[in-house]
Order: sequence, then structure tokens, then C-alpha cells
Amino acid sequence: MRKLLAALLALMMLAAMPMAMADELEMSDVPGMTAPGVFPIVTEPVTLTFALVPQGNVEDYDTNYFTTYIEEKTGINVEFLLLPAPDTAQKFDLMVAANEKLPDIMMGGISDITYYGMSGQLVALNDYFDKYAYYYNEVMEKYGTEDEKATLKAQSYSYDGNIYAFNYAVPELGNNHENMIYVNKVWLEKLNMKTPTTLDELYEVLVAFRDKDPNGNGLKDEIPIIGYNSFDRRGDVVGDLLQSFLYYPGGVGADQARTIVKDGVVSSAVVQEEYREGLRFVNKLYKEGLLTEISLTQKDTQLKAIIDRPASEPTIAGVICTHFFSGVCGFTNCNDEYNKVLEYEVLAPLAGPEGVAYALEQGSGFSEYKLAITSSCEHPEVAFRVLDALCDPEIGSTYRFGIKGEHWDWAAEGAVTQEGQPAMIKFLVAEQPWHWETQNIIWRLTQGFMSFSDMKQQRADESNPYIKYRNEEFYRGVALRLGAIPAERFLNPIWNEEEYEIATEYGPMIRETSNEWRTMFVTGEKDLDADWDEYLTIMENLGLSEYLEAAQSCYTRMAGN
Repeated sequence: MRKLLAALLALMMLAAMPMAMADELEMSDVPGMTAPGVFPIVTEPVTLTFALVPQGNVEDYDTNYFTTYIEEKTGINVEFLLLPAPDTAQKFDLMVAANEKLPDIMMGGISDITYYGMSGQLVALNDYFDKYAYYYNEVMEKYGTEDEKATLKAQSYSYDGNIYAFNYAVPELGNNHENMIYVNKVWLEKLNMKTPTTLDELYEVLVAFRDKDPNGNGLKDEIPIIGYNSFDRRGDVVGDLLQSFLYYPGGVGADQARTIVKDGVVSSAVVQEEYREGLRFVNKLYKEGLLTEISLTQKDTQLKAIIDRPASEPTIAGVICTHFFSGVCGFTNCNDEYNKVLEYEVLAPLAGPEGVAYALEQGSGFSEYKLAITSSCEHPEVAFRVLDALCDPEIGSTYRFGIKGEHWDWAAEGAVTQEGQPAMIKFLVAEQPWHWETQNIIWRLTQGFMSFSDMKQQRADESNPYIKYRNEEFYRGVALRLGAIPAERFLNPIWNEEEYEIATEYGPMIRETSNEWRTMFVTGEKDLDADWDEYLTIMENLGLSEYLEAAQSCYTRMAGN
């Protein structure tokens, strides 16, 4: 009912718009559509259907605050097609195969943007960017770094020279640096040890945590270092430790072969000698009981149960690899009864034997947030204008963070972030309700939110000392990791047709097999000396050389854009 009333209100507002007011609006070359940057976008009623995967804690997209907000702002009636998860891409494939009418705007969920663009299911947006982009250009020029602009440009074009999706930039510092290592500072103080800065120092700390009963309960129940079964993101103990030997790609921006680049030459991290030496160190921890099998098998929620314990129970984790305030693997029970978070401090990237001290940067924020206008859309120019409007800092922040003046506002002049950098936005609430609670304020999608490096966010003041410490420590860790990545990386590849066929044929097995062997090397099921050559042969037989040849072609082409 609320959705219907909002739609009727928007139509009434348009219908009631005085002719003189409509005449005063600067219009575009499209009948009924205003000029770029002018609101409302339409002076005549238009309905657009957005296809998206519903987020579990959004009460109702039809009655959502942002839905009403964007309808009133643009004059457009918004409808939704809710897609299934995890088979989102398959749903779109089936709709195309059945020759069904497609939704106007796909908010993600397309398996191959270039393929569907070249085959006519998606609208090429080159001319739209030239004629109708306003906030996209304004925000990119004002807030984007040169590297970010170059990355966004490289990620936007398919190999045929067309832009088939509206590509947003969301390189948020927190999202990019979720993989961190934390040490129990209470235990360090009790054992009169310093915070480790190298792998050798970490090893000494882990041995002491194992042998010297730092929780003081007289039991040998301490877990020296712990994470959970993850090969790419938060909780990946092995991956985090490998960063002290070489850059070990992972996360949303990584390709299947964990490709690395040096002097323009593409190779794979998983066949490097430094990779073997890193696994040798982790195997040493495993053999000595410092890293137990639980970190290689347990789920994220099991890790949380071990670290986020009641104050009445002894702490048992010494070093943890996690995302500090994730609802599934971090510290979200922050109060007098659950106070373990105060015992931990974040570590800077640890220096390995050769001085290497990388930190995984997820590389999120570009290709995985693409939106596309389908060929079924009767008003593609209007749809493009809506996507462009989401780049406006105020509209985009409302879309992502909630109600202006209630959940967020512009930061005061001179305000700084937790990383000590100039802030653009200030959060007015410490715990944004849409993180874990059911809410009906935002769509809770990252697609459509433009956030470059200079659009930094200042956290809200927090009266809860546990949450305040948790947030400050996490962002201190982010600051310690800025710049701890190689100058060259192969992120978010835009394959051509031939490269795509090679990457999809060989890539999944390369990733799966390398992950399996990584675990076997760590546990000692496979020997890093006796079985290493066999492993290299298997990787070669899986098509690694062909994959890297395609990756080299893709990287060279993208680097030249």
C-alpha cells in the first residue's frame, strides 16, 4: 500500500507540475527528459524495473526509504524483479534463452557482460556517457586519484571497444583490508614480550603462547594462532602468513591462477619458490602444534565462538586472523559480559626472512559492481540518467548509508578519518542498523555507490568503549596496510572471447587444485621437497601455461588502455 501511495504521489507531482515550471527546466534532446544533472529526470511518467538479489535484512524493497527517496527525486516509478541466489547469473541466462522480456536494469548477476553486450542483450553505453553523464564525470574528476581513474577506465571497456555496463568505483579502505592479524596484548604483557613485527618474532610469541599458560588457568588449552577455512578472504591464516614471502593474491579482485606481475610479465604466485618457502614456514607451525587443523577446517561462525567468548570464560586464542567486526567471524558481542575484544591489538604487515611485508588488498570496488541496461528497456537514456544520479555524493550516500541528517552528514571542515586523512562524510550513528539488523532504509547493495579515495568517511563518536576500541583498532590496521601492495597487479581481467574460453576452461581447476595442494603441503600430507616437482607438473598439465599466456595478453591490452 505504501509503495502504491508513493507511486501515485510521484505521478500526481508530475501531473501537477505547473507548465511554467516545466518550461523553466533545462531539457535534453530526449522528449520528456531533463538535461544531465537536472532533477527531476523526467517530466512525464516512466517506470523502470531493477533486477537485484534481495539482501536478507531488507524488509521490503517496494516500501524501502531509498525507493521512495529516489522516486521523488527523479520522478521515476521503480519496480523490482528479485533474483535468486546463488543462481543469479543462471536466471539471466535462462531469461535470454527463453527470449523473455528482460528487466530494464540488471544490478549485477550477468555471467559475461561482453558476451551479452556483443550478442545484443545489453545496451552499449559509449554515447550515453558522452551525452548524458554528469555526476559520474563530476565525482570522478573531483575525487578520484589518477590510478583510480585509470583503473575505472580499463575496467569499463570490453575488448570490442564498447561499454556494456555502468561501472562504479567503490574502493573503500575497510572493505579492501579485511584480512588482518591480531595478537593478544594481555598475554604479551604477562609474558614480558613485545608486539611482533617479523615472522621470527611471531614464531617466538606463538611458542610462548603454547608453552607458558598465558591465560593462567593451569590448562594447556591455549590456541597459539587461529583462523578459519578460507582461501581468499578474512580468516585465511595461511594466506596472511604467505604475504611475508611474496604477494599472494586473493579476494574478489583475484583471478583463478593468483596471477602476479613484475616488470609487465605475468606469472602465478602458486608456483614461485617464495611460495614454497612460505608454505615451509606454515608447515613448521603446523608440525609444532602452533597452527592446528581447526584453522583449516572450521567455519567462520566457529571461529567467532572461540574468540568472542563471555568475560567469565578464559581467553584461549593468542593470535587471530579475522575481520575484527564482522558479524560472522569477529567481535560483535561488545559489552561488559563480552569484553574479549579489548585484549587484542592489530599487527602491522609482518616482515619475512627477505624483508617482504605485503598485505592483501582485496581489489574490490570495480568490476564486481557493474550494472547494465538491457535491450528490453524502452527508456535507456532515462535508465542511464538514474545510474548517473547514483554517483551524486548525496544520492549515493543516501543509497549506501541511510537518511542524511539522521544516519550521516557532511563532515565539518578539517575533520579527519581514523586513518588521519581528510573526511568528506561523517556517520552520525556508530552502529549502522543495516549491517546485521532487519531494516527498511537502504537497499543494502554496493552497486551504484561511487566512493573514491578522497571521499573518505569519518566514523561516528562511540560511547560504548568496547565498540569504540574495536573500530579504532580495525582502522589503525587499515592505515598500517596502506601501500603494502606491489606496484603492478592483475586485477579484474577484461578477457576477450578467446582469452575468456581459456580462462574459464583452465582457471577453476587451477584454483581448486592449488588450494588442495596448499593444504596438503601445510599439513605434511605432501612434502615440499619430495612432492614439489609433481605439484608443478600437475599445475602445468592443468593448463597453467595456456592460462598465463591468455592472462599476459589480457594484461598487456588492458595496461595499454
